[in-house]
Amino acid sequence: MPPASRTGGSIKLRKKISISFFCALALSVAVCQQSDWRAHWESKLAQWNSKDGFVLALLGKLDAKLMKNACQNIQWFEGGEVPSCYPTAWPSWALRQRAQLLREADAGVQPKGDTLTFFLSGPGAMEEPAETYLVFPNHSVHALWVSTNKFRDGVVYWLLDPSQENLDMIWLPDTTPRYFGPNATLLSSKTMGQRLRSSIFPGNVP
Repeated sequence: MPPASRTGGSIKLRKKISISFFCALALSVAVCQQSDWRAHWESKLAQWNSKDGFVLALLGKLDAKLMKNACQNIQWFEGGEVPSCYPTAWPSWALRQRAQLLREADAGVQPKGDTLTFFLSGPGAMEEPAETYLVFPNHSVHALWVSTNKFRDGVVYWLLDPSQENLDMIWLPDTTPRYFGPNATLLSSKTMGQRLRSSIFPGNVP
């Protein structure tokens, strides 16, 4: 039987090897997940047609300043690659505008179950952190959020411009989008709702 000191040293060495292997495996999984996420978006963005001056891009670490003005509290997603937040963390001016846009969208809609408010807050409602932003022809930058409902058809796109404190909303309950907000006319003229849904999304998560 080997001396106790050598046995103890052997056990410690095996523990170190096991810990090192586990850390390497965890790092490998994280890197693969980031690669899958980026590969998914790069393939989607390759389909985007920006000949009319609109550019869709991925959020990254260098966009933290943009998102700091778009979020009350920034979180880091996709392995620390994406500075973002959920819509509930928007600044107060954006939440006020959101409430106004919902009132406009819900006006005259009956029954209550068919309203956009119910779509966004009822059973199955899903909201994800922004992972992309849309640059307009005038170079304004709009962080892009997507809201869906797993029990119902439809999708909502939110375009938040923190520099001008503007919020636009595109609501697609079916194939015909409805536009709300200060850039509604421009976005409608460029069929932005159909372009986002057919070329880039339906959802924000691969």
